[in-house]
Amino acid sequence: MKLLAILIALCVAYLFDFRGRWLRDHWFDRYCDWIRSRSFFDPKSQARTLLFEVGAPVLVFGILLCWLGDWLFGLVGLVMHVAVLLFALDRRDLSTDLALFRAAAAREDLQAALHVAEQSGLVVPGQPVQSRADLSQAVVSRVLARRLECGFSVLFWYLVLGPVAALAVVLLRLVRERSPTAADFDLGGQLMGFIHWLPARVLAFTFCLVGDFSATAPVAVASVRNPSMPPVDVLGSAAAASCPALAVPTAADAADSEMGEQAAQVERQLDAVVGLLNRSLVLWLGSLALWTLFAGAG
Repeated sequence: MKLLAILIALCVAYLFDFRGRWLRDHWFDRYCDWIRSRSFFDPKSQARTLLFEVGAPVLVFGILLCWLGDWLFGLVGLVMHVAVLLFALDRRDLSTDLALFRAAAAREDLQAALHVAEQSGLVVPGQPVQSRADLSQAVVSRVLARRLECGFSVLFWYLVLGPVAALAVVLLRLVRERSPTAADFDLGGQLMGFIHWLPARVLAFTFCLVGDFSATAPVAVASVRNPSMPPVDVLGSAAAASCPALAVPTAADAADSEMGEQAAQVERQLDAVVGLLNRSLVLWLGSLALWTLFAGAG
């Protein structure tokens, strides 16, 4: 069922433009506001916040899945699986955001490209950017982060622990994004770091198979030996090793290159990171298909 649910969710995501109409979190915002307005809520207790805002909806969903999952020969359960995967998607269309950024970068206006990147969620607002090379690296890093947080991590935990775990990952991400003190939300940040730790390193090893194996393998092994390395840094290092186009240019090379060459370099890096992530997704799905085939045959 998991392979079928993933394929259906991906087909719906790629064939229909539903994010702006259906992927809305007003119900979760209202629920969080209701919880925080109750007398039993302690704003100083991060554990209680996560317990009520994340744990309660996950528990309700798990009960409903156990109760309704086998109805109509499992069709209701399949719909619930697909719904969780669609709900886990990025609230923005990454392809559209990259297309807008490419158009702005092609005009060779650094400030305009930076503004579009900030509006599209491809750069953290306020991040210092001094050159096109800096902007390109920031966008590549953000693309890796978004695909990890809104794609591969959810997919990984869905495959390992099922839709209940996938829903928990999504709700925790939403709480982190909407918390008025997100920078100080230590417990949520620690949990998100734990959630992304293993998927990021599995994805880094995937880059070995879809990119330059000999250059990426030492980087992937080093990320396992260095458990404190942030997941985004793990992916950035592995991606740069697996694909030469993603290597960070030196300051001298960036200064010597002309504006047209810099714009072409931005295009090559974006094409490289998107292609690397798409090949990784195909490898994950192919591996899951083989596992399903041989497990069913056994």
